[in-house]
Amino acid sequence: MQKEITKIVIVGHVDHGKSTLIGRLLFETKS
Repeated sequence: MQKEITKIVIVGHVDHGKSTLIGRLLFETKS
């Protein structure tokens, strides 16, 4: 159970970082 929670947290963190990075790139490209 603990491992599953850790996996979800790590995956969610990675996804958040990716979306933030993509958002930044789009924002920088537009302006």
